[in-house]
Amino acid sequence: MPPSNKKGKPMGNFALFNDVKRVARGSRLEDESIKTVFGDVKLDLTQAPLATGDHDLHLLTLFGDIKIRIPEHVGLSINARMLFSDFEVETRSSGVDEKPGSSWQSEHFDLASVRVHLSLEGLFGDIEVVRVPTDRVPNPSADTPGYEGATQRLPQE
Repeated sequence: MPPSNKKGKPMGNFALFNDVKRVARGSRLEDESIKTVFGDVKLDLTQAPLATGDHDLHLLTLFGDIKIRIPEHVGLSINARMLFSDFEVETRSSGVDEKPGSSWQSEHFDLASVRVHLSLEGLFGDIEVVRVPTDRVPNPSADTPGYEGATQRLPQE
């Protein structure tokens, strides 16, 4: 995702008469945003596992389309505001295509270990969210030791 500014907050992407095509390789989405005017947004969230917890993402396009790929195991809550736009959620494993109107939430959202809150705005463009099955389903375990504060002695040779 984009680099941070001096205050440590993520910086958004903005494109005018241009498309934005990104593959998220980081594990956190914190108040990330992408905005385009006369351009499309293509965002792939399937290439790197997201960290356990809640993530926020805001996408806006005026006279352009938005297409997002997200793993099916991720809990997804969508709030969409559109004018002269179509909004569609496709789940690849089941083959179900939905046109939910202005909001949508994945089944068992509250139980998901990774949850994405997606805010979408579109004017004269289409919004498509594609939920893709992946092999990499995180298995958060309470037994897994953390790195912070854990000290272990290495065996002596």
